[in-house]
Amino acid sequence: MEERELVKIASDNPAYPQGYYTQFKDAMRPGDVIFGQTPIIKEAKPAGDETDAPGKPANKRKVKK
Repeated sequence: MEERELVKIASDNPAYPQGYYTQFKDAMRPGDVIFGQTPIIKEAKPAGDETDAPGKPANKRKVKK
């Protein structure tokens, strides 16, 4: 029989004063974060930043030669 891995799940519930509870890894639900690991959060970018190159002004003047 295989051994099941027991992990600590991060919790902000006041019923868990340590900040975590234990659970088997194969019983984790989507969105559960292992205690001690930082969750990966994708930052939303403003709509205008996708096409603009960083460090370049958006409005350039055209110079006639």
